[in-house]
Amino acid sequence: MAKFKLEPGEQVLMEGSLPYLKSRIKYIDGPAYLTDRRFVHANNLQARALGGLVGGLMGARIDLEIPLDAIAGISRSTFGRKDSPVIVLTTTDGKEHKLVAPFDEWFAAFDRALTNHRATRLVETHPGAWTAHRAP
Repeated sequence: MAKFKLEPGEQVLMEGSLPYLKSRIKYIDGPAYLTDRRFVHANNLQARALGGLVGGLMGARIDLEIPLDAIAGISRSTFGRKDSPVIVLTTTDGKEHKLVAPFDEWFAAFDRALTNHRATRLVETHPGAWTAHRAP
């Protein structure tokens, strides 16, 4: 797993600490970054385990990276007893990636990022689910 670094000319549009749901019972907490090219979630558990200066220098390692071109859809879900909001990113290969996040805030950021990236529009197909439509 590589460490998160911006590519030349890449800009961060939004960032925050979000749990990534790898399964129904396992999640990975760490920083998430939405850039003008991709979405990245990093796992900072190993860095935290080392603690202090060593952990800080080591940095978080990427455990999920999705290019904006690979996003096929976005939907809304919930998780846990408190029904925490979940944003579900569906990729062109049919995989779903679930993030516990303030849905409206992150959805708006994804909508802006996709619109600016090859004029992709999110079109609501049914309540709580949007499909990415790319300009020809």
